Amino acid sequence: MASLPTTLSRGIPDSFEDANGHMNVRYHLDLTVHAVATMLRQVGLTDDYRTRTGCGTFALEHHLNYFAEVLVGHDVTAHLRLFERSPKVVHGMAFLLDRTSERLAATLEFTVAHVDLGTRRVSLASAHRRRDRPAGRRRCGPGLARSRHPRDGRATELSRMARAISRR
Repeated sequence: MASLPTTLSRGIPDSFEDANGHMNVRYHLDLTVHAVATMLRQVGLTDDYRTRTGCGTFALEHHLNYFAEVLVGHDVTAHLRLFERSPKVVHGMAFLLDRTSERLAATLEFTVAHVDLGTRRVSLASAHRRRDRPAGRRRCGPGLARSRHPRDGRATELSRMARAISRR
């Protein structure tokens, strides 16, 4: 797992400790979700993308599993692996490794969807490039522009981004 791309590396501060003397459960989720968000920014799903296109991402599903406790003062890293992707959805897993104890601390399986923030519906990643879309482009559904369909051999923007991660 350590050979997968690292999207987070940090020490665990005293403020993360709970009454049981280890890192509180909520920080396992916070750290792994932060790692996923970092990956999405690295492939171009940034604040600028959101502003330019009117689109963003929504978490559809999270499954968090705990394998080992993490103590204050330990160093952790998070690593990501994508399993599947489509022009609308990415499915993957974040692995939280306790580098001090050399143990897998937790995993977060996630499914994230590309959404039109105006309609609040799942959409094609490249379909909402409103400012970039040529004038007169035909729409093929509620808010969906006929744009770079995968069948024409050109990748949608989300597919391109996901492939960039897969190659790391």
